[in-house]
Amino acid sequence: MTTENMREFKVLAEKRNYIAAAQALHTTQASLSRHIMAMEEELGYRLLERNTRNVELTLCGQRFLSFAETAHAIQQTFDAALVKAIGGNAVSAIPDGCGMKFEHIRQFTTAAEADELQRAAAACGISPSVLTKHMTTLESEIGSSLFKRTRKVNLSLAGEVFLPYARDFVHLEDRVRKAFSGTAKDTPGEITLAIPPLYYRDKCRKVVEGFAAEHPSMKLNTLYVENRSISNLLLSGGCDMAFLRKDFRAVREEKLIYHPFSSYRLDAVLAREHPLAEATSIEISQLRYVRMFIHTENMNTADVIIKNCRAAGFEPDLVRTDLYSSFDRVKNGEGILLYPLPEGSLGDDSSFTAVPLEPKILCETKLVLRREPIGDELWTFLRYAMEQDHSRQKTTQE
Repeated sequence: MTTENMREFKVLAEKRNYIAAAQALHTTQASLSRHIMAMEEELGYRLLERNTRNVELTLCGQRFLSFAETAHAIQQTFDAALVKAIGGNAVSAIPDGCGMKFEHIRQFTTAAEADELQRAAAACGISPSVLTKHMTTLESEIGSSLFKRTRKVNLSLAGEVFLPYARDFVHLEDRVRKAFSGTAKDTPGEITLAIPPLYYRDKCRKVVEGFAAEHPSMKLNTLYVENRSISNLLLSGGCDMAFLRKDFRAVREEKLIYHPFSSYRLDAVLAREHPLAEATSIEISQLRYVRMFIHTENMNTADVIIKNCRAAGFEPDLVRTDLYSSFDRVKNGEGILLYPLPEGSLGDDSSFTAVPLEPKILCETKLVLRREPIGDELWTFLRYAMEQDHSRQKTTQE
């Protein structure tokens, strides 16, 4: 990974288009694409969504963007300091297509702290000739000599200027490696999450409670907000992240990013005495003369139900009401409730049974946050949530 790779990613994220980014960087789309894919392979995470017209960052891409912006800031500050120190002999920007390798920068900091080239090479785990070659490459990329040509390791004026920025680059690379490898450790900080009230008892509760137990230094504020109000809350800065039930009719906000978190099938909740209660599944066509209750917070699901019922040749008898009234009316034999229920969520209540619909209808939940670089605190929670969802999916498949 090089500093130029990070600059390319930053420009691509800003332009959100390979053609525009390649033109701004004076490179080709193919070359830019290869560099991004190489970084993804090195990090072990996908940074960009695939099969989208414009460039869309994944959550990992949003996190990496914060590092890319930090690298750009370090580079700009160093360029200015070098020009000020040695004037016109300095190169104020890395030439197009070039970039300092973080490996070489790390070796430079090691060499700067050693008395002899032999000792510096040994500390880097390479031969003196390889170290010399790497430092020569680094000097050509910076545009100035970093060492005085003596037997001892002595920094030139440019080397003295570069050293503190080199240490900043090394620290940045360590943060990148830590963020994208291993298990996220307890991080002090504060996060505000927005969660639809009725969704908290599902998958979200396990994630929130599990995270709080594993990260006691993190203050986790939880806001219970209706699904329809979450986007506005995020955009106004009222929360850092939210769990959002997918709304098929809602327009996706350009300033927000939506990451798949989990999905549940839509079940028919029936009273035990209902004629279909013993069925292993219920065909949509069997609901032609059945009243169906839809929770008002799940209005997005109604569009899917209507579409499936019309495909089966009839208009559904849908009643929108609150969830608790729905259970009472189902228990009284007035109809059935269509609701996404995680396995076992009915508990020991023997008054109801849940039967899956055919064809299967899935209700999706997204992790939603503002389209901006992701800080350490939020990334710690996001990694935990994604790891938990991955474990859940793996267990389900097994």
